[in-house]
Amino acid sequence: MRWILILFLLFLPGCRQAETLPPPSTARLTLYFLDMEGVLGLERLPREGAWAFMDSGAWRPLDILWKDGGRRGIGVVPRTAPAWVLLRDPEGEIHRIVMWEDPPPFHGREDGLADEEREWLAALGLLWVLQWIRR
Repeated sequence: MRWILILFLLFLPGCRQAETLPPPSTARLTLYFLDMEGVLGLERLPREGAWAFMDSGAWRPLDILWKDGGRRGIGVVPRTAPAWVLLRDPEGEIHRIVMWEDPPPFHGREDGLADEEREWLAALGLLWVLQWIRR
């Protein structure tokens, strides 16, 4: 009886429900700009036609080389230092590709002093000024 209970407890973690995973992307488009790259996963194979990218508020044509029957695409973005690129596919759908992540915003002070340290320095400065006035 103990062996059955031990086996039941050992196999219990293996009986949980499988987690659902998002479906893998069918096609993948990689955009290059200098030493950066951005990847766009597409749920279905892209239709034949012209792609475009947003440059200064206007849609410009983008040359994309498709390989493996339209499953992998490679393109080069000819614009100045993009952090992200807007693309329009032949069906008119708009996609955003992030070329590099923006650094997190800096919330501290530029001098790196904490509030308590600032108060101590202000008190020290006040004492120095009072001593200098006395002389």
